[in-house]
Amino acid sequence: MIEHRVGRLAFLIALGGFLFGFDASVISGVVGYISSDFALSDLQIGLVVGAPTIGGLIGGLLSGFIADAIGRKRVLIGLGCLYLVSAVMSAFAIGYEMLVVARAIGGLAFASLSIAPMYIAEIAPEKRRGFYVSFNQFAIVIGFSAAYFANYILVFMSQTDAGWVELLAIDTLTWRWMLGLEVIPATIWLVALLLIPETPRWLALNGREAEARQVLLTLQNSDTADATLEAIQASKNENSNFVKFYLKAYAAGFSGGDWPRMNQYFKDETDKIWIPVSEIKVAEVKFVRDDLFYFLTQSGTLQDVDFVTTPR
Repeated sequence: MIEHRVGRLAFLIALGGFLFGFDASVISGVVGYISSDFALSDLQIGLVVGAPTIGGLIGGLLSGFIADAIGRKRVLIGLGCLYLVSAVMSAFAIGYEMLVVARAIGGLAFASLSIAPMYIAEIAPEKRRGFYVSFNQFAIVIGFSAAYFANYILVFMSQTDAGWVELLAIDTLTWRWMLGLEVIPATIWLVALLLIPETPRWLALNGREAEARQVLLTLQNSDTADATLEAIQASKNENSNFVKFYLKAYAAGFSGGDWPRMNQYFKDETDKIWIPVSEIKVAEVKFVRDDLFYFLTQSGTLQDVDFVTTPR
């Protein structure tokens, strides 16, 4: 029963990964329509597609600090609101500028890429933590696929003569339906987030041990819960918060350009904390890199350039 509760919570939180995947991919079916509807240049198309990068950079940098300050649950609820607002604004965009702003707001919500697995890691039992965190990665892939299939189905329906297609304006407002479909999973996720507890780790680290133990008892048996709470309290003095972690890491890298030292610091420190921070941030960087590359190539800033990736 307890194991099932952890699984349900992990599944609900992983919907944030689904939204990330859906939002990042759905634009692929929209570009052709908005190019003609708004008479966009290549530069403008690149900016529409790359707009989430702007929000993603800001959200990725600040989300961890904010989550440490006000809690994981509140941040996730805020991200759910951003996804919902972005979907509504995108679907009802009256011009190119509004669409860019809406997409950038959605980019802010891409912080769910790191906050969702953070939450899952902090509620999951130690031996099953990797398994439950993987839910988020799986959900991202499902989100990518769902966006492509949704776009295909909408395009297919728009080419039929069914009366209900014309009634719903799917044939004339196809791209708005593509972007608006995100309202459904965003609303479901937002409602679900209102029902979840705060993570026991955040509660304990903020002096709310009684509440932390109460939450732990719903996720683990009493003996394990007490041991987990003791481990959390013992970790208060460890360098596991985002601010100190990144300041020390980048200080190691920038002092004399000692990048190998920085990489080693990341490796050593991420072994000590609960969250696979390095893997999460690498995923964020890869997304930003690819999105920025698309924008630059579309705008003509880069021509016939291939990425040179460093070996892993």
